[in-house]
Amino acid sequence: MSSAELGAAPAPAAATAPADPARHLLDWLVYAPLGVLTMVHKDLPAIIAAGKQRIDSQLSMAKFVGRMAVRQVTTELDRRLDEAERARDAAAAPVTVEHVEALPPASLPEAVIEAVANAPELADATASAPLPIDGYESLAASQVVLRLGSLTASELAAIADYESSHRARRTILGKIHQLQAS
Repeated sequence: MSSAELGAAPAPAAATAPADPARHLLDWLVYAPLGVLTMVHKDLPAIIAAGKQRIDSQLSMAKFVGRMAVRQVTTELDRRLDEAERARDAAAAPVTVEHVEALPPASLPEAVIEAVANAPELADATASAPLPIDGYESLAASQVVLRLGSLTASELAAIADYESSHRARRTILGKIHQLQAS
């Protein structure tokens, strides 16, 4: 029994025997383009839908990123404009000068020496107690944080006061706050 008698489709000509050149040319110039057109016609709506979905998702992401960038730039611009306005207002504020009586030239050096000796900044610097951590000024913040746990509450307060008025390192001040809260 042949394949035609069994109801099966006959085998294509290309599979059974070598095609003659005219048949081969006909396949490539007529049947192949028609087959492609048929497939494209059938699959084209799905291809268009997939492309549109991809473009739409990329556009919505680009719009989102654009809005975020505009918001960030607007916030930064507002902050800088407010800062510039405050600086301008501070520069435009009237300056008041207190009247100071002039000292006679002969007593000027003595007055300067006395003023410097009685200056509050100098009094604070000379009256400050030594810090409870040796070499504190030369230590990195990570080194100071490791030593804070062994200090008393008054020593922590002294370190906090010193750090606030000098380098104001947030790591150290945060750890002190955490230890004082517990």
